[in-house]
Amino acid sequence: MPREGQEERYASAKQLAEDIRRFNAGEAIMAKPLGFFASKFRSARQHWEITLALAIMILSGIAALGYSLNEANMSGCARCPSVKKRSIAKSKTDRTS
Repeated sequence: MPREGQEERYASAKQLAEDIRRFNAGEAIMAKPLGFFASKFRSARQHWEITLALAIMILSGIAALGYSLNEANMSGCARCPSVKKRSIAKSKTDRTS
């Protein structure tokens, strides 16, 4: 049973040597480069500490944004459009009463 990715390898050492010779000569090589997402995934796996730190920072930022938006909504922020609508509607009902 072939291992994962084995069909993408060189069939022989001679083919690999020929590709290395082409690369050193500045010619086009036969091997396909990794795609965008595959290269980013490989880079993230190689530098897992940086990836983890970035993930924690992004999640912390999302949590802080959610918390601040919730606090602004609950505190009656005068600049928030939803609070302005509620206060205008409340003042209209107060006048009619």
